[in-house]
Amino acid sequence: MKKILFMKVILLFIPLLFTFSSAYPITSAYPISIEEILVQKRVSITAQKQQLSKIFKEIESQTKLTFFFSNNCVDVTKTASINAQDETLDVVLNTLLGNNYSYVLKDNYIVVNENRVQQQQPQTSTRKKVEGTVTNFKGEPVIGVNILLKGTRFGTYSDQYGRFTLEFPESPDMVILFSCIGMSRVEIKYTGQESLKVVMEEAIASINDVVVVGYFEANKKTYTGSATTITAEDIAKISSGNILQTIQVLDPSFRIIENVDQGSNPNALPEIELRGSGSLPGLKSEFQYSPNMPTFILDGFEVSAQKIFDLDPSRVLSITLLKDAAATAIYGSRAANGIVVVETKTPSRGRIQINYKGDFKTSSADLTGYDLLNASEKLDYELLAGVYPGANRVSDMERNMDEYYQKLRLVAMGYNTDWLVQPIDPFSIAHKHSLQVEEGGENFRYNLNMFYDKDNGVMKESSRDRLGIGVYFQYRYKNLLFMNNLTYNNVVAKNSPYGSFYEYARVNPYLPYKDINGNVVKFFEYVNTPNPLYNANIGVIDQEAYDEIINNFKLEWRIADGIKLKNTVAFSKKVSNNKLFYPADHTSFRDLYNSQIGSEKDKAGIYRNEYGEGVSFNANSVFSYFKEIKDHYVTFNGGVEVITQRGDLNVFQTRGFPNSLLAYPSFGTSYDMVSTGSGGIKPGGSEDILRSAGFFGTFNYSWKNKYFVDFSGRADGSSKFGANNRWAKLWSAGIGWNIHYEDFLKDSKVITMLRLRASTGFTGSQNYNPNQSLTMFDYIRNYYYQRNYAGAQLTAMGNENLKWQRTRKNNIGMDLELFSKRITATFDYYIDDSKDALTQVTLPPSLGFSSYTENLGQVRNSGYEIKLNIGIVSNNSEGMFWSLFGSAAHNKNTLLKISNSLDAWNTQQDAIVNSKPKVRFIEGQDMKSIWVVPSMGIDPATGSEVFQKLNGEYTTTWNAADQIVGGTLTPDLFGNLGTQFIYKQWQLNLYLIYSLGGETYNQTLVDRVENADPNFNVDRRVFEGRWKVPGDISRFKNISDLSITKPTSRFIEADNYIRLNSVNVSYEFEKRQLERLKLQRLKIIFYANEVFNISTVKQERGLSYPFARSFTLTFQIGI
Repeated sequence: MKKILFMKVILLFIPLLFTFSSAYPITSAYPISIEEILVQKRVSITAQKQQLSKIFKEIESQTKLTFFFSNNCVDVTKTASINAQDETLDVVLNTLLGNNYSYVLKDNYIVVNENRVQQQQPQTSTRKKVEGTVTNFKGEPVIGVNILLKGTRFGTYSDQYGRFTLEFPESPDMVILFSCIGMSRVEIKYTGQESLKVVMEEAIASINDVVVVGYFEANKKTYTGSATTITAEDIAKISSGNILQTIQVLDPSFRIIENVDQGSNPNALPEIELRGSGSLPGLKSEFQYSPNMPTFILDGFEVSAQKIFDLDPSRVLSITLLKDAAATAIYGSRAANGIVVVETKTPSRGRIQINYKGDFKTSSADLTGYDLLNASEKLDYELLAGVYPGANRVSDMERNMDEYYQKLRLVAMGYNTDWLVQPIDPFSIAHKHSLQVEEGGENFRYNLNMFYDKDNGVMKESSRDRLGIGVYFQYRYKNLLFMNNLTYNNVVAKNSPYGSFYEYARVNPYLPYKDINGNVVKFFEYVNTPNPLYNANIGVIDQEAYDEIINNFKLEWRIADGIKLKNTVAFSKKVSNNKLFYPADHTSFRDLYNSQIGSEKDKAGIYRNEYGEGVSFNANSVFSYFKEIKDHYVTFNGGVEVITQRGDLNVFQTRGFPNSLLAYPSFGTSYDMVSTGSGGIKPGGSEDILRSAGFFGTFNYSWKNKYFVDFSGRADGSSKFGANNRWAKLWSAGIGWNIHYEDFLKDSKVITMLRLRASTGFTGSQNYNPNQSLTMFDYIRNYYYQRNYAGAQLTAMGNENLKWQRTRKNNIGMDLELFSKRITATFDYYIDDSKDALTQVTLPPSLGFSSYTENLGQVRNSGYEIKLNIGIVSNNSEGMFWSLFGSAAHNKNTLLKISNSLDAWNTQQDAIVNSKPKVRFIEGQDMKSIWVVPSMGIDPATGSEVFQKLNGEYTTTWNAADQIVGGTLTPDLFGNLGTQFIYKQWQLNLYLIYSLGGETYNQTLVDRVENADPNFNVDRRVFEGRWKVPGDISRFKNISDLSITKPTSRFIEADNYIRLNSVNVSYEFEKRQLERLKLQRLKIIFYANEVFNISTVKQERGLSYPFARSFTLTFQIGI
């Protein structure tokens, strides 16, 4: 009901705006000033050394104004060059006419006069002088800015260092205008300032109105796709760390599935969804791929999510999320899960610049979800739970009570160990350094960059070290532009030798971790379980590392005005080496280590080595054509792309390592089997080869920038799919309407931009094993194999008819700006139907295989996204700005069709009895549904749980056949809220993320309260709401009932939360301060991330690795 009401409000809002805004141009209560006409009239014009007369005519045709001048004063045969796209009329005129000519607007005429020497002002007139600099948001000088006293002809330009001096006679209400092509117009009220520091932002047409598709750039004004652009400035407002986490904060459609197990582990790669799950999740475990991961494009080429995870954020120029068919179809078979396009920075024009960025971070573990018993409370709980019962024999009772009194003695002696802090690093310090040296001339530019990131986790000795070096150069020769970017990256990831954090949360607090001699205890007394601290000091190695080199080469040929050919070639090679070493003394080898049988004892200790090598080659060629004929604009992009990828993995494992000093594979006593096959102890390995080719094209047409259409198509061929279905033909079509260009809105002061767009089309997905369509054989490695009598056996059933998984994407959207961009909003509604989803089909046992891969699944994701930004205060003269923003995303997931194999999967899952809800695939339900048996609560008479059967009857027996959907992990709304406040050199940014309407199964209440094992520490809530005697009204069953609690609706809770994800405060030093320091730029930023989490669910988070709060101090220095 709430959703229907919400949609009605949205639909009513649009005509209300039309009615409200249309009143302004009809009445004469709001006359339009000359300055407003100059700003509201916009011009798009490109001219190279053309006569002013021709340029004037083009401006006349676009503005419906007429130039008026005298040939004796204005030489219209002079040539000029200009490249302006959707610029205001005053900026275009100031650029064209310069200081030689002046102009005034009278009625429908632009009157141009020759600039003459200003007559000397009367002696009574006081002259004013203002000096200053103009820079962009990065602190770089902006050259050639037109600076004008509003309403007069007194003006000047900024020089090559961005400096200016402006003199003018004093008059009331003076305003200084700053304008430049490609930059947003700035107005500053003059109140007697002697100097000004003006920061100009790049015009929306240069950043937000350009959609970086990857192969090319598209003009957002006439773009029908649904896309979000995130700039480098946006990234800097959130965090200096993980880019993927930053994207989630800025766009709610990009969701990182929270990993309650891994928490803040710096080595855990997140699972990501863009507009929901379109593939069946069961395939992930079968094929070791993540079928719902979006495709990542870095500087025009596909890369892994791990590459983006390890990317230096200071190198990023922009990130573009492509969501619907119109935006993604150009990528064909890789587009079903959405596209994330990342563009890195290129050197800017100007003198040599040296920029350093240093981040210094400290982190603290967030343990607020844990509420464990102290030593005395734990001992009391053991008594209540019947750990020390009486027995038929007196000796049993005496032994039990003796154990109890021994523990009581430890409590009395003050043993109360806080085990949660034992593996935690109380002073987790991380630091990151980035250095860039660049210079840009007219024809040659270069950039040298390097970074080092020492990211220490909150668990002791866990870290991720990143090292990167890059060399970029760009050379222009006539109409040719050469670009090459060579990068090298090294990553070393070390997992904590302290093991899983969950083991520390289970240890009883009265147990000492050292013996009377000060040595770390290996196994605890009484419970006879291993001390997790012991393994941290015996030389355990758990490490992953890789080296990667990438070279991107681009050749761009500007054949003529509006015609361009871009050829790109990329090569990458990645070598990885993962090591795992446990010496014989490791607690996991307890039985082997203590064995009296020599052959068994020799197996204690393992060394596992995984060596992988991947090579990728990608080449594409894109032809671009743009033509403007009066009011008609045509854009075409067409290209071809080939991709070759090869990956090899070799794995071996050896056993028998007496101590940590022998941590080398040759010191082992035997090999261990690490792969399936025909028997024998042998190494393992795999090889993946992918080859694909694609042909693509896009066409965009617009008339007067009012009405526009997009068409795109791609034909993809891939070795991943069956021989009978190698090729897929994918397409999209879109239509849009810029309503604000219509006569009834173009002069509106309320609605300054209103764009409607819609698109539909098919995209594909291939995030699967490259060999899934092939029939696979393996050699039988036995006695005859060694004597050249090799036999082979069938290991996988292929499917030559296997085809692409396709997704039909439908999207409608609206972009809105009110009150000259004081309020901006976007709205998108989508329906994505994934068809021919890959799933497993059950085979008869007589065939020797349980299943094979087929196209039988069908999944739907539908929902909406809303973004809103409100500028509360915008006072450029005072340097004060304040804005509020927020977003919301809703996604509904429905499984429309499944295979018989998934029916068999459901049956198998129901047969597994434990405390956790099972994943079940049922048509018509969300794939993230929580399946439970409905509970009527705890019977006050017996302390047992009462269930409701599907027929409505009550029973105390749990039956899998009675399971229903008790909730879903998918929230109704997910989004962000935030604010930005700027005052002169100070800036404050605050971002919160929220989730509403989802449910979760509180496993903490099950495992640590109701099913709590009294031999280990438990949640404090074991004392609350437990049934003890007949008549108790309680939430939890009998405290002495140690049976397993199966999935029940009692533990489903509403999962609503709001988190303060990021707060940052920054100060940018002004010019006078920088001159004393002899610096070009200095900015200091303080970040606080994951500050708090307010949730309706109290449960333990970060089971294997805790969550963390972090605080970072960043220095940005320019020399």
